Amino acid sequence: MYQNRRFFYAGTLCYLAAYYVLLDVFRHNESVMGWLANLLNLIPAAVGAFVLWLVFRKSAASLRTFWMLMLLSCAAYALAMMFWLWDALSPAYEIGLPGPADYLWFIEGLLIFSALLLLNYRQLKGLHALRLLLDASIFMTTAIALSWIVLIEPLYTQAVASGDLIFIILNISYPVQDLSFLFLLTLLMLSSGHAIAAKVQQMLLGAVLLFIAADSVYLYLLSIEAYQIGSFIDPLWSMSLIAIACAGIESLNPRVFTKIARKSDETKNRGWFRRMLPYVSLGMLMVVMLLQLPYFNMIVLCCLFGILLVIVRQILTLAENDELLTRLGTYLEVSDHNANHDELTGLPNRRFFNLKLQETVLQAQQDRQEFAVVFMDFNRFKYINDTLGHAVGDRMLQEAAGRFAQNLPEFCFLARLGGDEFVILIPPPAGRPMMDLVVEEIGRSFEKPIPIENHRLHVSTSIGVAVYPANGSTTDELLKNADAAMYQSKKENNHKVVFFDSSIGSDLEHRMEIENDLNTVLERNELSLHYQLQIDAGTHKITGVEALLRWKHPVKGLISPADFIPIAEETGAINPIGEWVLRQACSQQKRWVRAGFANLRMSVNLSPRQLQSDDIVERILGIVQSTAIDPRMLVLEMTETFAVSDTPAVIDKVNRLRRAKIQLAIDDFGSGYASLKYLRSFKPSLLKIDRGFIGPIGKQDSEADDMVRAIIRLGQSLNIEVLAEGVETREQFDFLKQAGCSEMQGYLIGRPAAEPELTARLQQSSAYFTLPPGSIGS
Repeated sequence: MYQNRRFFYAGTLCYLAAYYVLLDVFRHNESVMGWLANLLNLIPAAVGAFVLWLVFRKSAASLRTFWMLMLLSCAAYALAMMFWLWDALSPAYEIGLPGPADYLWFIEGLLIFSALLLLNYRQLKGLHALRLLLDASIFMTTAIALSWIVLIEPLYTQAVASGDLIFIILNISYPVQDLSFLFLLTLLMLSSGHAIAAKVQQMLLGAVLLFIAADSVYLYLLSIEAYQIGSFIDPLWSMSLIAIACAGIESLNPRVFTKIARKSDETKNRGWFRRMLPYVSLGMLMVVMLLQLPYFNMIVLCCLFGILLVIVRQILTLAENDELLTRLGTYLEVSDHNANHDELTGLPNRRFFNLKLQETVLQAQQDRQEFAVVFMDFNRFKYINDTLGHAVGDRMLQEAAGRFAQNLPEFCFLARLGGDEFVILIPPPAGRPMMDLVVEEIGRSFEKPIPIENHRLHVSTSIGVAVYPANGSTTDELLKNADAAMYQSKKENNHKVVFFDSSIGSDLEHRMEIENDLNTVLERNELSLHYQLQIDAGTHKITGVEALLRWKHPVKGLISPADFIPIAEETGAINPIGEWVLRQACSQQKRWVRAGFANLRMSVNLSPRQLQSDDIVERILGIVQSTAIDPRMLVLEMTETFAVSDTPAVIDKVNRLRRAKIQLAIDDFGSGYASLKYLRSFKPSLLKIDRGFIGPIGKQDSEADDMVRAIIRLGQSLNIEVLAEGVETREQFDFLKQAGCSEMQGYLIGRPAAEPELTARLQQSSAYFTLPPGSIGS
């Protein structure tokens, strides 16, 4: 309905133009005007009632009573016009005075009054309401005085002459109702709050003011016996009802959403209007009083002059107070903005978002509507920070915030919670199409890379959505579940939005259990190491092993490293666990040396969290010394992201480890942002090709094959050994061997095994690997 509002507005304007044209054409034809004017007023009233019925059905529960009252007022007016039309068309029927139409108009006024009173009741609270009542009452004294002189007294005189008490009451009720409308409208205009959307309220005020103006002009013309059917004011009543219907249509705008905002110039201007209105009204009342005095003397003049001086003095005091309040308001405004907005991006922060979310939960509870919380962060943002520096990461966040603000629909409330975490509130009523639109706009924001300095960053997001009330009825539940859905999206690594469901809730509980158990996992002795063989591609000689962590939980059984290592990284539990792994691996290497496998190299993964510790080098060297391992037989595998960080602290740690004769390897090479510059500064002993490049080999993917060859040639040109991990088929083995790969590791060579099993295999194979028959390399 809202989408077609422009057609309704255009039709209303065309109808109004046609109305005035017909009035001008048939102005002097009383037989036609008798029924035409009534018909032209009936049609828009009936249309307005129908539109308001539709608005009533689709509006929020908190506003339905208001729109029902407005609907009934339109219907009462339309019914009154039907009686007049019947009177004009039927010679046998004649409306008396007062007649059914008069009673219906009286009821119409009561309904409008009730609707406005309901708005005021919801909008005005506390001492502030009392002050507004006093200001409006001062203004109304002047309005009542003018209405008494111009309308009420003449109409009362005419009605008394008829001798009919009911006629007297109905005749006087019209200006009295108009005064009551004006009083309630004045309260709404003076109030700084809104029970409904500001634009809708302004349209309603304009519509009712138009009704009051039409009524007042009609009653004045009636009092001086100058009114004729077909007058220029005839369309104004029905047009005021149509204007109310237009306000109802506007209230269905899905983008209408109350926002916490700073005071605008409009609000300040309204404050001056509110403060000046009583004094201006008092001045007008003085003028009316002077015009009504039978004579004028010095006492009256001095009295009026004294009152005028008091008014001027009060206005000056108000101006002085306003200046002080403006200064204080500016200070508080800045403080409030800083408290509620993120310093880096200028977006609302966590505090502001929580306030907005609480407000929306209360609104949705009252209206029984859905809304959604969208939680998102950037994939691999930490890599960008570690690789290119925090300054580039900050500028990326600023650019991302700008793109969000530009692309997201206006009804969305966007905030930054911290780090690279952003959250969007989709207000009620938020259906699935609206949620899909928001997610689509998020994706559209990053169709083009983000250019920063000499870099072009291709970024993507992980997005989780929680819907009220299905996924939570409190702010904490909604944020927690949206966050859990986002982590599920990141875990699936498909760059798709994930809507929260019960299975994700179970995963979240599982994650919390793992996080708690990790704190005591070493004390309970639940960790162990498995080892995977690494061989020379040319000679098939076993060159080393990689230590791989395993966790056997007493209740849950074996827990995948993919499940617990990321959690350990986040919580910091990886530091003691990683130190335990290094010590166990070095001790095992020393035992194998004593068993006759002196040239068996031990590879151990070091996490980025461990490598960020200031004393990591001292800890590593201490373990090497205490286990008496040959440092040349220890390989520390670091992620490509950490390896390419060329900060002075990183370079210093790497150089100290290299001087201690410990070998360094770049793990998962090709998955990050490595370049020749970083390889030259890091100087690794070994490059491990990421298994993501090995999998497509032999699957008609020439591009993947070429990329693997390029990485191998790069290592050869820099005199760096290249190891391919994830080798699972003979076809992959043969391809890598022909391409010149130095070493290999994977299921084809051997699955990870516990120490006893691997020791037995080393003893049986004489430290050589036997390739299955049928291969070129066998």
